[in-house]
Amino acid sequence: MSAQRSQDEDDPDEISAGPSRKRHKSAHVYSNNISSSLQLSQQEQSASSGILEYVTVKNFMCLDNMMCAFSPQINLVQEPQALYKFFLKATQLQQMNDDYNELEKALKVSLDIIEDRKEIIQIEKAEEDAKKQVEGHEKNVAKIQEKVAHFQEKYEEQQQIHKGHHEQLTTVTNQLVTHSHKLKECNESLIKTRKLHKDKQMLAVTADRKVKGIMKEIYVLKEAIKKDNDDTQTQWASHRALWQEKMDGIQNEMKELEQNMRTEETHHVNLMNTVGVKKAELTQFVMEEKAIRRHAIEQELQGLKGQQSNQFTVYGQWVPQLLHEINIAHKKRAFKKKPVLRQLMKKINFGQQPQPIVIVSRFREQVHDVSKYEVQSDKYPSLWSMLMISSDVVANTLIDQCQVESTLLIPTAQEAGQILKNKTTVPRNCKVAYTLNRDIYYPDPNYRLYSGRGQQPARFLQVSLEEKVRALVANLENSKEEMRTHNLEMQKSRANLHKLEEEVQASSRKLTCSKKKMDQLRLQLADLQNQEEQPPPDVSQLEDDIKQQEVALIEAQASLEKLKEGVTSSKDSFMQISSAYEELKKGEKKLFQEAENMKEKLSEDEDILNKLSHTVELYKEKERDFQKNKKESELNLEKTREKLREELQKAGKFQPRKDTVRSVHEVKRQYDGLQDRLNREMAANGDPLTVANRYKEIKQRFITVSGEIESHCNLIKKIKESLSLRLEHYKRFRRLLAIMIKSNFKISLSIRNLHGSLNFDHDNSRLTLSVVKMGSETDAEAINILMKESQNKKQTLAMMSGGERSFATVSFIIALWDVIESPIRILDEFDVFMDIVARRQSLTMMVKAANTKTQYIYLTPIELDTTGLPNINVIKMPDPQRAMQ
Repeated sequence: MSAQRSQDEDDPDEISAGPSRKRHKSAHVYSNNISSSLQLSQQEQSASSGILEYVTVKNFMCLDNMMCAFSPQINLVQEPQALYKFFLKATQLQQMNDDYNELEKALKVSLDIIEDRKEIIQIEKAEEDAKKQVEGHEKNVAKIQEKVAHFQEKYEEQQQIHKGHHEQLTTVTNQLVTHSHKLKECNESLIKTRKLHKDKQMLAVTADRKVKGIMKEIYVLKEAIKKDNDDTQTQWASHRALWQEKMDGIQNEMKELEQNMRTEETHHVNLMNTVGVKKAELTQFVMEEKAIRRHAIEQELQGLKGQQSNQFTVYGQWVPQLLHEINIAHKKRAFKKKPVLRQLMKKINFGQQPQPIVIVSRFREQVHDVSKYEVQSDKYPSLWSMLMISSDVVANTLIDQCQVESTLLIPTAQEAGQILKNKTTVPRNCKVAYTLNRDIYYPDPNYRLYSGRGQQPARFLQVSLEEKVRALVANLENSKEEMRTHNLEMQKSRANLHKLEEEVQASSRKLTCSKKKMDQLRLQLADLQNQEEQPPPDVSQLEDDIKQQEVALIEAQASLEKLKEGVTSSKDSFMQISSAYEELKKGEKKLFQEAENMKEKLSEDEDILNKLSHTVELYKEKERDFQKNKKESELNLEKTREKLREELQKAGKFQPRKDTVRSVHEVKRQYDGLQDRLNREMAANGDPLTVANRYKEIKQRFITVSGEIESHCNLIKKIKESLSLRLEHYKRFRRLLAIMIKSNFKISLSIRNLHGSLNFDHDNSRLTLSVVKMGSETDAEAINILMKESQNKKQTLAMMSGGERSFATVSFIIALWDVIESPIRILDEFDVFMDIVARRQSLTMMVKAANTKTQYIYLTPIELDTTGLPNINVIKMPDPQRAMQ
């Protein structure tokens, strides 16, 4: 225990006498639980009294504000509502608020009493208004019902008109469908007739060309007979040889060019396919895979760094929760030993991590004898021989599930391949082998190899969280290196793709030039074929050809005449069908216009029906509203009558009610007569002065009470104004206290290079505490930039570690002490979760924050180094007597 005092309070007598000279206005006492009634229990009071007597603080019960005590349970206050309540009670704002609420309630009660006096006078007036309102509602309901019936009749009439229009539209639609079928049939017949007519025309044109060709052939044959001689034959032979030579040259060149074009087209197609493959390779496959892997590693790394205080998270973030559930089940005696049950596993939320494999094995208290099945190798060890397992259950599980006795450990892949490829060199009982690179080898006769690259390293059988973090950081760096390599490969692929596209363009240009050249050669070949000269014919043969052509001419002319007659008949048939088609088309257009007109009428009818239906619904809704208002008015009238009956019953206690049909004037005149009679009776039977004095007294009392009520109303008005002003001052005082606490809190946190903020939500009674690590930057601009970047990384008390939460709580308490008036301040176990540096910084900060008019007492179970800290007395309490408890 350590206690701090100022220099002018070293004498114990001054400590006890000091508070008696200066009394404070209110007391601040805080227990371990903020939600309690804020009173120290009897045990805590006795413990506090003993501590204060031990440090020479006596007679503190005479003080109004004896001490301000905080315990470490404040660290458990994490809800914003509880923190705000703690702030209000620490700064006396809660008491001010309670006083204000009590005064406001008293004011409301006074106003209610005054208002109740005026209700009886307004009851009869309210009854008359209610009657008038009910009668008005009845008239409105009758009018609305008449309008609803009128519009309902219009709606039914419009429905009949709409039905007639709909029937007409159906008839026109059926006619239009029938007409469309006829038009379709006519159109098909017209197309057939047009095709037949064109075919006959083509045959006639072909026959005419044939006749002309035969006539030309006869003319050519006759001319050839006249020009037949030996010189013509010789000249034809020389021209024929030259022509054949040109034809052969062009054909050879075309063949060669065609072969080149086929080769170039094949090359072009291959280039296009290659370009497509390269473009597909440049898509998002590898990028997405790498980005997802990197994001997952960063999330896991961040989660592990944030939970370094829990060593069990190295086996998965769900392991602590699972162990907690198992401990709860074990405490409830659900089983004799602690197994991993299926129902317990279902309660765990694994998040994005893969669910663990549940291993079920028969329980044995002895380890299996695996000597017969263990792999036998002189050079390489087995996995079973490398493991040191203290639990028999774990050892049996590894034997049953993983066959660790048949697993061989080989350092390099070359040695593993040499040993396991050949059946003769495979060690006995070896079923699988692992290398240092996590490669998996299955021996011959089913030799297989699975690369360990890209696989996750073992997350179990580890005891250090830092090693796990380093491994994840290494994986993250490898992933970044792979991303850079992938980017270089993508750049190379883009360059290759650019080259391929240039080659494709060159190939396209080459193919275009080849095609142009081929077209030119074809034109030259066609010209040569057209320039071919016919050999000079034999005269006798020519005469026979002329006779044959003349016979063919006669037959062709006869056929041409028949075809011309058929063309004429098909033309007449086509004209008839075409005219019928035009008439049907006009009829269809007319029917279509009629259908459109009917649709417009139907649309108009539907609009009218919708409007009428909407009007009817509107008036029905109004009728329902009026009925509802009528019922409400009747209920109000009944309530008013009930109140009136109650008041009449109260009045009947003094004088029974008399029913009359006379006017007020007559009743007043009768009242005057009765008053005269009363005066006569009093004159005859009593002293009128007594009655007059009593009347004056009552009148004077009435005037006095009226004046008191008026003054009371004025007082209430002034109290309202005072309350409003007091509320404004209260809010201003609360805001100033919040600003002072925020400033002191930030100053205290800056000692540990932290930046914190207190968010006061006075409307919702919430106080949120947030802390951000600043790093090496200290200027205001850097802090603002850091706060913007870390906006999503703020830590509340629930998210902090134990040491950070204790330091933040100490900073918050010191900020509160600056606005609290108390001669004695006690802080119990402030450094429970702190490390040495934080404890030293906290103690230095509390020493600097101390003033000369207050005594500070700090209770701690840990030894403190107070070297270099002035004005500190360290008092060590005697060890408790354990045997006496």
